[in-house]
Amino acid sequence: MVFTVADKNFNAICKLNKAINIQWIQRWYSCGQFSIQLPANSVVVTDDWYYLICDERENVGIIQQKIYSQNLKGKFLQISGYFMEYELTNVIIEHYILKKAGGLDYAFDFLHRRIGFMIENFISEKDPIFWYEDNLTEFGKYTNSHMQAYDFKINHQDVMSASYELSKNNETSFIYSQDDKTKKLKMLPSVENNKVIFKEAQLENFTVTYDDSNYKNCIKVLGPTLNGEQINYEYITQGEVEKWILLDNTNMSLTDEDNETYLDKSDIEKTLESNAFAELQKYENITNLDIKIANTGKYVYTKDFNIGDIITIQIESLDIEETRQIIEVSEVWKANKHEVYLELGESRQTNIDKTKRAVAQGSISTIKK
Repeated sequence: MVFTVADKNFNAICKLNKAINIQWIQRWYSCGQFSIQLPANSVVVTDDWYYLICDERENVGIIQQKIYSQNLKGKFLQISGYFMEYELTNVIIEHYILKKAGGLDYAFDFLHRRIGFMIENFISEKDPIFWYEDNLTEFGKYTNSHMQAYDFKINHQDVMSASYELSKNNETSFIYSQDDKTKKLKMLPSVENNKVIFKEAQLENFTVTYDDSNYKNCIKVLGPTLNGEQINYEYITQGEVEKWILLDNTNMSLTDEDNETYLDKSDIEKTLESNAFAELQKYENITNLDIKIANTGKYVYTKDFNIGDIITIQIESLDIEETRQIIEVSEVWKANKHEVYLELGESRQTNIDKTKRAVAQGSISTIKK
């Protein structure tokens, strides 16, 4: 691995080719980070160090810490920071809304592209206060999905957090990189990688966690009152122990943005049903896998699989087979050895409404600044 230190304009300053310890951590739904340890006398640090560019990875690091230290083994320099996506925290959203048309309960096929354009708009808006409304129905086609409402409202949030939040709803992510001294924003949909099946012999170690402590499968939604009748919604899973949750929607607005009343009772029931399924997804069973890949394994990271891929893990001795998304990849280079750790599953996801997969598998939208 060869690293190039660059200034704020991506002009190369020097090479870092004597690293002792490298940690390179990519995350699907949050900003990744890096850390590199070098002999202190191997390079001269100057004030214009800003970006760290890796010759074998698309991520670009922002150098945020430079630490000198000494121990019995010698004097060392450690540089660390977050990846370039962190720059999106510099713009604050005052208000943003992405609306679906009333009565449509289908997922948008290319919504990951819309998120990309949204980020570009945030960045191009020099004023740190951003106000934007986008009507989803003006774009593309709809694909069958599970009763989810695409009404996103963001207030008083930085662009990075909001963008990851929207990405999480649509099983997509994004990455900042650089090309010819320009920033490049790439939207990355999740991909079902059926070719990659890690068997037990290919794993150095693993931890598989099944957690149903937060699981709920039945819900009652208390709705608003229309013409003297309270409209409620119940969903009960058949054939399982009932674990209930109550959702209070009694204060739900009965008018749309034009201050027009809902047409009839069925419109309210559709909204309550959509809200019910979105709420239940916050209380799903959690399956999480942490694995370390053996160096002798047949699959090579970035060549055969990548972060965001949905792959299969088979642990034959325990009769475990799980197909899960790679949500974090931690790479470590130390003593001429490269180690890759994968995290698969849901444990790091926050309780934000999720939808069924609605992106076009394998497509990539690129936006250049």
